[in-house]
Amino acid sequence: MRCLGHLIIIHFLFTVIPLTLSAPVSAQTSKVDSLKTLLQKELHDTSRIDLLYELCSMFRFNDPEKAMEYGKQGIELSKKLDWKEKTAWGYSLIGIVNYYSGKYDKALDNYIASLKIFETLERSNNDDVSKSGEKGIAENL
Repeated sequence: MRCLGHLIIIHFLFTVIPLTLSAPVSAQTSKVDSLKTLLQKELHDTSRIDLLYELCSMFRFNDPEKAMEYGKQGIELSKKLDWKEKTAWGYSLIGIVNYYSGKYDKALDNYIASLKIFETLERSNNDDVSKSGEKGIAENL
């Protein structure tokens, strides 16, 4: 009777658990394949950046080198378009990849680079808001 219990546990460990763990991996693999297929098509650069960042995020745990490659491509493209917000997000994503790879100094550098860009964006947005506020006040006088 005791052997039967051990056999059931062994059966569970070697059949049921691997099956449940492979389902999310299979789903992720098909999503990665779909994203790669989309990336190969001629897309608008803004869509390419989003796809590159999505791939970077998907590979961050299981293949950090590939994640880094996709993230850097996204940053290059966002810099080329002078899209500061996406550049900042790219540095943040690469920071996450570096963090989970144990490269804490590089992760911190990436987070700081991201933060600096976001701070400049916030300042320019605040300037726009204050200017529009001044204009609104002047029009109402």
